[in-house]
Amino acid sequence: MNVGAGDPRERLHETLTTALGLLETEPHLTRMLAIDAMGGGPTVLARRNRALRELAALVAAVLRRAPDDMLIIAYLGGVAELVVQHVTGRLPDLAAEVHRFTDALFFPASR
Repeated sequence: MNVGAGDPRERLHETLTTALGLLETEPHLTRMLAIDAMGGGPTVLARRNRALRELAALVAAVLRRAPDDMLIIAYLGGVAELVVQHVTGRLPDLAAEVHRFTDALFFPASR
């Protein structure tokens, strides 16, 4: 994906749809990443944090924001909580809620 071309909202929605689709196909892995990793010790947490920073840099590039923008990290934390709610059965349509959250935060005029 070319993160620098096209409409940022469409690119971010496309990126999220792809990522969420991968999570849907691997529910056990998703549960491990979203829930179990938090108690996995320092090595697992370090890897999780590194992956989070890499994902934040990708999202920041799509949104044309600074790669260390803490709003992006907070946003991904919110997305992670939506994933937890989905994995535990409380959120049936994960993609719809993530897109709604994304639009509310970054693209309020599009709502």
